[in-house]
Amino acid sequence: MRRWNRRRVLNVAVVIAAVVVALIVLLIVLGYLVLPTSPSGEVTLYGVHWEVQQGTTSGGQGWFGPSQFNYSFSEGYPVEVTPGGTVSIPWAFSNYDAVNHTVLTILVGAPYTLVGTSPSLPAVVPSGTDDAFLSVTVQAPSSPGLNTTLVLEVEVV
Repeated sequence: MRRWNRRRVLNVAVVIAAVVVALIVLLIVLGYLVLPTSPSGEVTLYGVHWEVQQGTTSGGQGWFGPSQFNYSFSEGYPVEVTPGGTVSIPWAFSNYDAVNHTVLTILVGAPYTLVGTSPSLPAVVPSGTDDAFLSVTVQAPSSPGLNTTLVLEVEVV
């Protein structure tokens, strides 16, 4: 009987390891073995859409400009938010009407919830104002891995 030397044992071990790796790769390619995936630990925000419920000026323009528009963060999308964390969305606008108008409420689309606004609501916007500003802070859902779009509905009278 022949004795196995260290080199022969190492060669056999390398061949066995290569066969096992090839078999695992083949099982993955054929779909019999699926690698586990874990969801992102963050909530991913892919867009912010504003809907302003408002009247129009005598010229047919919305009191505060377009009734629907999308907000873009300076860093772009997607935006990662910690589950249960908050994000603030600013809105700069003008009152194009000849009379004062009031921002009454802001409704936040699920799964987000409204934390608050600055200034607080209701907020009067004087006629002819061209530098009005409102910041809306919302709380993200507590479920990690969600991909979302935020809808903010503003009621103006």
